[in-house]
Amino acid sequence: MRARDAAGSRPLITVITVVFNNRDGFAGTAASVCEQKDASFEWVVIDGGSTDGTVDLIKAHAEHMAFWVSERDSGIYDAMNKGLANAKGEFCVFMNSGDRFAGSDTLHKVAEAIEESPPGIGMLLGAALFELSPSYRYVQKPRPMTPYVMHSVPTSHQAMYFRTELHKQALFDPGIRIAADYDAICRMYKLNPLAGYTDEVIAHVWRGLESNSIRHPLANIKDMARTQRRVFGLSYPQIAASAFKRALPVVAFRLMSNPMTAGVTGRLISFLRPSQAQPSATTGSEPGRP
Repeated sequence: MRARDAAGSRPLITVITVVFNNRDGFAGTAASVCEQKDASFEWVVIDGGSTDGTVDLIKAHAEHMAFWVSERDSGIYDAMNKGLANAKGEFCVFMNSGDRFAGSDTLHKVAEAIEESPPGIGMLLGAALFELSPSYRYVQKPRPMTPYVMHSVPTSHQAMYFRTELHKQALFDPGIRIAADYDAICRMYKLNPLAGYTDEVIAHVWRGLESNSIRHPLANIKDMARTQRRVFGLSYPQIAASAFKRALPVVAFRLMSNPMTAGVTGRLISFLRPSQAQPSATTGSEPGRP
């Protein structure tokens, strides 16, 4: 159902939230979205037919939404495509259940970064904070799209803002089990390689080690290899080298999620790559975490 249309002119940003049976995670995301100030945006929520009380919570926030629906779908990427179909903003971002903006002024900062970027960018990339454990966090700053996208996603998906019409030309492929987001980003890059950047932390990502790409590394490698071959024409040795490079951050994430190895791992990464926009870590839990 449509709760209300965005008033006035076309919003700059559409925030898309996909959720299924994750009431607590959605509560945190909803609080983060509803506190955004001084920004032109709309909120689209796609629920997969939750039965745990999530729909009641969606209804309680419906006045803040441009569109919401609760119905069965064929998986997360099908749901994300539904969100894109109902997005009217010039740019869009996926903040799925459990994810949060960095602060109440995040969308305002993103709007400023878009304004300061070269005209015609296809996407804006920012930094993301990963919460790997209750006591350890990791900041990932964006890498340059060229040539990094041929190897992996340049930053967290939650810290990437896509030009909506561009993304609608490169929808998620529901047939790709794990890395359909990488596949869509690569196809968008081929259509428009121009990107803007900000080192501001604009997203808090709670999944950390629970992301599908880390829980299912072999399936992720297979999915990404298919995209690298089809979209970029990489050779098999290049694909193998890329898979090896991606394995290193997975190991680092696991080491940094352990309090006994987190500190030394973070210092080693900073020492090995001091000149790059690299992860930095802080200890201590974050107030207000849902």
